[in-house]
Amino acid sequence: MSMKNSNDTIGNRTRDLPACSVVPQPTAPPRAPVVVVAVVVVVVVVVVVVVVVAVVVVVVVVAVVVVVVLAVVAVVVVVAVLLLLLLLIIIIIIETVSVRYKFFCDIINLDWQLSI
Repeated sequence: MSMKNSNDTIGNRTRDLPACSVVPQPTAPPRAPVVVVAVVVVVVVVVVVVVVVAVVVVVVVVAVVVVVVLAVVAVVVVVAVLLLLLLLIIIIIIETVSVRYKFFCDIINLDWQLSI
């Protein structure tokens, strides 16, 4: 309500009210256009998606590498066990042949060790 030179009556006294002046209104800070805000939101969403995809890819690659390494270790262990079994079989065969050869040599009264 704007009043100029109006009077205010209080009881039986009258006084002059000061004239109202225009109060400067603070100006609102400039707002970014809706397009700029939308572009920023899209860029942020794209960056987040790219980061999530990169993390998932890294996790999958690490998991595949771990599985491959475990598979290689398992194959190496199996091969080592098979080689040990083969070595054990060879030792058993050599011992058996050696014992039989010695037995045969003892029967015919020959030295069981080969000499050149």
